[in-house]
Amino acid sequence: MMRNFSWVVVNSGQRRRQAAALLCVLLSLLTSAACASIRDRYVYHAVGSPYEITEDIFVDRSGEMIIEPGVEMRFAPGVGIHVKGILKAQGTSEKQIMLTALNPPENNEKDSDRGVAVHRESSVEWPPLRLVDGQTILTGRLQLLYHDRWWSVCSSSKNWTGNDANVACRQLGFSDGALSGWVRRHNDSRQFMYSSPECSGLEASLDQCPGWNDRQLGSGVCEYHTDVEITCSPILQSQAHHHWRGIEFNGALAVEIKEHHGLSKRLVSSSALEHVVLSYGGRHRDGSAVAAVQVFGVPPVMHSVEVSWSSYHGINVTKHDYPFEIKDSLFVENRGYGIFINSTTGQVSLSGVVSRDNGADGVVYAYHESVTQNRLSLCESVSDNVAYPRGFFYTLDENNAKADCTRTLRSTDPSLIVTIHFKNMMRDDGPRSLAGGTVTVWDGDGTTTDTTDGTTTDTTKQLAHFVISNTTRPQSVSSRRDSLTVQFRPPDIPHYLKGSSDYYP
Repeated sequence: MMRNFSWVVVNSGQRRRQAAALLCVLLSLLTSAACASIRDRYVYHAVGSPYEITEDIFVDRSGEMIIEPGVEMRFAPGVGIHVKGILKAQGTSEKQIMLTALNPPENNEKDSDRGVAVHRESSVEWPPLRLVDGQTILTGRLQLLYHDRWWSVCSSSKNWTGNDANVACRQLGFSDGALSGWVRRHNDSRQFMYSSPECSGLEASLDQCPGWNDRQLGSGVCEYHTDVEITCSPILQSQAHHHWRGIEFNGALAVEIKEHHGLSKRLVSSSALEHVVLSYGGRHRDGSAVAAVQVFGVPPVMHSVEVSWSSYHGINVTKHDYPFEIKDSLFVENRGYGIFINSTTGQVSLSGVVSRDNGADGVVYAYHESVTQNRLSLCESVSDNVAYPRGFFYTLDENNAKADCTRTLRSTDPSLIVTIHFKNMMRDDGPRSLAGGTVTVWDGDGTTTDTTDGTTTDTTKQLAHFVISNTTRPQSVSSRRDSLTVQFRPPDIPHYLKGSSDYYP
């Protein structure tokens, strides 16, 4: 028997908070209650499963939510779990944890009114159109699936209207859209001329619009014409109204781990998802599309996780600054990307991961430039015993334009090497600019010699040498031993700048 109850823990004093948390635990054991706010340790026991969750669960910074193996939780539409503290959902191979919608839609239900097509080698049905070359699946060039091939849609008269874009976006599963503009295609030989759909805005798919009969296909039909670009609203159509929110980790608790005798450090999440099956997530309360697992900050430990049937991405990780790993997991039949990594720094390891039959790409990694915080000056005299990763910077101006700058980056563990990444290089190319210069990277400390058999041999090896330019960014460089030396040399002073009080007071 499944029972439903909601309880809110109010933080109004330590003693009252503990009493409320205890009462919430007791109610959970008796009635399968859902605590709307968790500020202490709270356990969803297998004995009370399945749980019907009708209110959002908020795990506060001081809270810890534990889901026992074998638990099944069924969430009302738009309801989800929001984690700032700790969430531990650790099942086993025999007793998986099931997180799903309260009333999930029937799989593979044919809906002829939406104009869907069966995705080959998959049980899920995707609309026969897509948006490509955009930052997300919500915007980009329009392509149609016609006779089992993708065709780029162009227009000779640029007569597409807002009604046409609305129909296309609704067919994609979103509420409405807009015409973004006209773009040139690149290396796309399959062309589909659909000059003027003339949709009224009430059609369920583009092939129901009056202009469909005037379509043209074939190489060359779009040779002198641009492609249609559309942007859709993230608000979902009614077919996703059964979906629940999913799990959001927003700055959730993590611990700092020091490795290699304190030489390097990283943050590891205190949360874990292991042997968890999460299905039919991806719908916010306001009806907008979100990832079934949304992470801002350090991702949870993820092992043997299955994410399927999300109305948007399977997982979206944003702003993680340290390496993390997803192991032995499956991301399948999600409407958007299976795995979307949207970050500036931090590495991702996918081990034994399968991402297939999703509505968009299986894995997308979007890298963004940023300036590393807590940086050290490349030329400032500080201890070489620093923890990595570590950012360095150097700014050339009139006060230091005459000086070379050299730093050796050293590992205290002889079994480790050092790698340097060049993240951001800018130069001012004005007529009186002092910008520019060269960077040289050496293996070792730059002065190492080897005395063997009475002879002295310089064993230092130059690994890289380049001129600073705005148009290129050097490739990363790794040492072959436990240290690496970086030297910056400013440019020669132009003759017409020598003695200039503007730069050399």
